[in-house]
Formats: sequence, structure tokens, C-alpha cells
Amino acid sequence: RPHVHTAMASMALALVLLAQGFTLPPAPAIPRQAARAPVIRMSSQPPKDPTPPRTASEMVGDFVESVGDLAEAEARKEKARRFVANDGFWQPADLELIADDFVFTGPTVGPLNKADYLNTAALLAVYESFPDLQVKASAFVQDPEDEDRFWGVVRVMGTHTAPQKLGGALPTIPATRNKLHPGPQVVSVSFDQKGLVRGYTAGLVADGGQGPAGAYGGFYAVLRTMNVPLPPPEALELLRVVGDSVKDFPKARSHRDDLPGKWKAQGRTTGLRTKDAWSQNRFKVQVAPARA
Repeated sequence: RPHVHTAMASMALALVLLAQGFTLPPAPAIPRQAARAPVIRMSSQPPKDPTPPRTASEMVGDFVESVGDLAEAEARKEKARRFVANDGFWQPADLELIADDFVFTGPTVGPLNKADYLNTAALLAVYESFPDLQVKASAFVQDPEDEDRFWGVVRVMGTHTAPQKLGGALPTIPATRNKLHPGPQVVSVSFDQKGLVRGYTAGLVADGGQGPAGAYGGFYAVLRTMNVPLPPPEALELLRVVGDSVKDFPKARSHRDDLPGKWKAQGRTTGLRTKDAWSQNRFKVQVAPARA
């Protein structure tokens, strides 16, 4: 085999050269760079801390403030439950809880100022048509972005055993003995700096699959319970426009000039102003504890 012969010849030549004292030149050395030790600079000055140390009194003050904020939030949670149990619609209003610049908003009603809301609710007087009406409120939680706003879930139930008023010259609805039990309604209560209720949202059903009223909350749930068909949107809007111009008639929105600050843009521009819309304040005051 040629490659075997070639290998044997190469080995023989190498042995002859070694026997004659022939040596291979050494391989060139690869220069190495000396390792440099890290330079450590010593300073007699300690490092500067941009944040000055907190004093004991400052830390105690922060702790007291955090405890106070927590206690205030818990107190407002309970006050929110107390309010929804006496919100003026399902039960007579607790007026001591309501700020003068109070505004109510719902899915299809609002914004209503304090007087328009309370007079409308008292004119309908749902709690008189359902004498056994109960309001059950969940525990409230603080809004993660608005520390003055608290959210909860409300359940209402009762029996229609007395005529239901509709306001103005509209006829009353005779007692049907039907059960009112709409689905869970999401509510929110907002407080001002004095701890009074300045904002209230209600009427939004979280689960329309529960209860005979379906997705309807508030007074729509009341009408469905009484087997009253809801008018089409066009007729409902016409009824609202007429109602805004009639004295002592339920209001769907307040006049923009009677609404505080940010709500003015959502108010109506026609119809009666609040001072001309009511001949008297009909709302009652009755405090009932929230049921767990």
C-alpha cells in the first residue's frame, strides 16, 4: 500500500537525521503581557448618601398617618353601606350623609343634582309600593385609583302590595303582589373632604341572567316586576323631554346650570330649572341599618 510505504520511509529518514545529531529549531516563544493588578484608590472621605437619614419622629409620623388613612377608609366603607341602605330611592334618604353638590348618575338617568334626584325618588316612592322592601349591601372596596370612591354590590327584594306612583297626572299601577328581585347591581359612592356623599352611581346590573327583570335595574326593574312594558327608545326620550318641562314630574337629567363643575356639559339645556321644577321637597328622612 503506497501510503504505508511512505510513512515507513519518513520514519527511517527521521532516525538517520537524529543519528547524525540533527535537531529541529525551537518553536518561537509567544510573548505574554504581564497581568496588571487592579488599582484601588483609597479615599479618606466616606461615600455621600443623597438621602438624609430619617429621624425617629418622622418615621412615627408616617406610621400614624398611614394608620389614620386606613381607619378613614374603613369608616367610609361603612358609611357607603349606610348610604345605599338609605339612598332615597329604595328607602327614604338619610340627608345627613348627602353633600350639597351631590350628583347621581345611572345607565340611562342622570346626571341629577341633589334636589332633582331626591324629589324624583320621593315622588316615585318605591318603598311605599313595596312595604317589605329589603336592601342588602356587600362590603365596599376602595377604588384603586380614586381614594374617595368606594364600590359595592346591592341586592333588593320586596313584594308589590301597594299602588305604584308614576308622577304627575299619570295613573298609578295597582298592586300585583309580584316579587321584586333584580340581579346584583353595582354601585359606587364618592365622598368629599368632609366625608359627605358627593357622587352616587347605581342601577347597573352585573348579571342579567339573575332575576326576572333581566338586565334592568333601578326603576326599570320595578316596572318589569309590575308587568309594565317598557316604551321604545323614541317614546321614552319624548317622555323625558316632556317631563323636563312639567312641574312635579320625575326628572331624567338636571339642567346644566344647576349642575356642579364637571357635570355641566352633560346636563340638559331645555326644560325647567330645579328651583321651578318642584312645588315642595317631598323626601323623607328615615335611617335603616344596612343588612349584611
